[in-house]
Amino acid sequence: MMKFAFALIFSLALFPSAAHAAWWNPLTWKAAPVGAPTSAISSSLQTGATGTSASFSPSVDELYKRIAELESKLQEAQIKIRQLGQAGAKTDAKEIAKTTDAPAPSANAAGLPEKDVAAKAKPAIVLVETATTTGAGVIIDSQGHILVAAHTVWIEGPDKIVIGAADEVSVTLASGAKKTAKLVGLDEATDAAILQISEKGTFSYIKPAHDSGIQKGDKAYVFAPSGYVAGAVSRKASDAVEVVSDIKPSDGGGALVNAQGGLIGIAGKPVCKVLEEMKTCLKYASTANNIRAKLPKLLEGMRLYKNKKGSTAEEIAVRGQFEQMYGRTKESGVIEFAIANATGENTYDRFNGKLGQDIDGKITKLYLAKLKSNAEMIYTAVDFLKSGAYNLNIFFINESGTTIANLGDYQRKVATRVAAENALKVKEYQDKVSLWSRKKNEYDSYIANPAGATHDYLLEQGLFVESAADYLSKEKKKVLDAFSGETVDIF
Repeated sequence: MMKFAFALIFSLALFPSAAHAAWWNPLTWKAAPVGAPTSAISSSLQTGATGTSASFSPSVDELYKRIAELESKLQEAQIKIRQLGQAGAKTDAKEIAKTTDAPAPSANAAGLPEKDVAAKAKPAIVLVETATTTGAGVIIDSQGHILVAAHTVWIEGPDKIVIGAADEVSVTLASGAKKTAKLVGLDEATDAAILQISEKGTFSYIKPAHDSGIQKGDKAYVFAPSGYVAGAVSRKASDAVEVVSDIKPSDGGGALVNAQGGLIGIAGKPVCKVLEEMKTCLKYASTANNIRAKLPKLLEGMRLYKNKKGSTAEEIAVRGQFEQMYGRTKESGVIEFAIANATGENTYDRFNGKLGQDIDGKITKLYLAKLKSNAEMIYTAVDFLKSGAYNLNIFFINESGTTIANLGDYQRKVATRVAAENALKVKEYQDKVSLWSRKKNEYDSYIANPAGATHDYLLEQGLFVESAADYLSKEKKKVLDAFSGETVDIF
C-alpha cells in the first residue's frame, strides 16, 4: 500500500496535469450513459476544474470501471518513471511510450490467414460430455486420442479433493457424429487428460506444437465446438499463456492454437483481472511445452492425482514399499556418517602433506588407521543400501503373480521397471559389500606390518576412499529420486 501511495504521489509530481484528472477523484464522477465514455470523461473534467462536486451514487460497474482506469493510468506513469530513470532526464517521454508499446518481433507474428487457421483446427475440435460436466477437447493424432482439460472428466469427493475420473465419456465430433471414448491417462497437476475414441477409424487432428516461439502480442485462437475467438497473447510464463480477447467464449475449455494453426495448449479455467481494458482476460494454465513432457506417460495410461485417495489394496502395498525405501534412506544417518568421515575437513589432504616427513612411521600408522575406519563405515553404508534393495526384491518376487498382476497397466509397467532396476542394484551393492570387506582385511594386514605400506599406496587408497564417499552420495540421491514423485504418486 505504501508503494502504491508513493508511486501515485510521484506520478502526480511528474505529471501535474494528472492532479486535475477526474478519473482519480470520485467526487468528480458523474453518471455516464452507456456507450458514451468520451463525453462522460470530458464532463467530469469540467466539473473538477470548476471545483464543484457531482452528487450521485455511482453503480458498482461504474466504480470497477474507474478503478480499472486508475490502475491503467498508474501503470503507464510507473513505466514512464522507470524509463526516464534509465534513459536520463533529457529522454523524450513520447519516445519512451513508443518503445514501451511496441511489441517485440516474433516469428509467430506472421501466420496463416484466420480462415486458414480455422479450417485447419475446427475439424479436430470435439465436445466431451460426462454425466455431470461438459467441455471441449482436441484430437491430437489420427488414432483418435483426445487431449482435454482434466477437470472436465475428473470426479471430486465431498471435500472437493479429486478422487477419480469418469472412465467412459461421450464425444461429439465436428461432423456432429457421436462417439464413445475411454479415459487413458490423467495428470491433475497440469490439468491434462487423454481420452481415446473407442471406435476404430482415422480422425482429423492437430499436432501439439512447440510454444517457445510465442511472444507477447502474438495472435492466438481459442477453439471450442461452438466456434472460436481470436485474441492476443498478453503474457507468457513457463507453464501458462494469457490471452486477451474482446469476446468471451461460451464453452468451458478448448484448444489454444497459434497463428500457424498449431496446438500450443489447452484452456484451463478462465481467470481475469478486474475489467482489464474492459476485455475478457483468459488465462490458460496448461501450455503445450508443459503437456508435451507428460504426453508419452499419459498415452501409456498414467493417472496422477495430487491427493490420491481410494487406492486398492494392491496400490497401497506397492506404495508402502516405495515409501519405506524413501523413508529409511532419507532418515538413516549411516550413509551421511560414512561420507562425512571421508570428505570435508576429514579428507586425506593433511596426511598427504606430511607423508614426506614420516621418519618413524607414525604418520603411516595414522593413515592406515583412518583407512580402516573409513572402510568399516563405507562397508556399513553399502550394506544398508543392499538390505533395503534386497527386501524390496523379495517383495517383488513374492507378489509378482498377485499384487503386481492386479495393478493397472501403467502401474504394472512402472512396478516391473522398478523391480528390474532394483534387482540389478542388489547385485551391485552385494559386490560393493564384498569389496569393502576385503578392504577392511587389507588395511588390517598393513596395520600389523606398516612398513609394507608405501607412500604411493597410501595416496592411492586415500583417493579410493574419497571416490567411495562420492559413490554413496550419488546412490542416496538415486534412491530418493527413484522412490518419490510420480513413481509413488501413481499408486
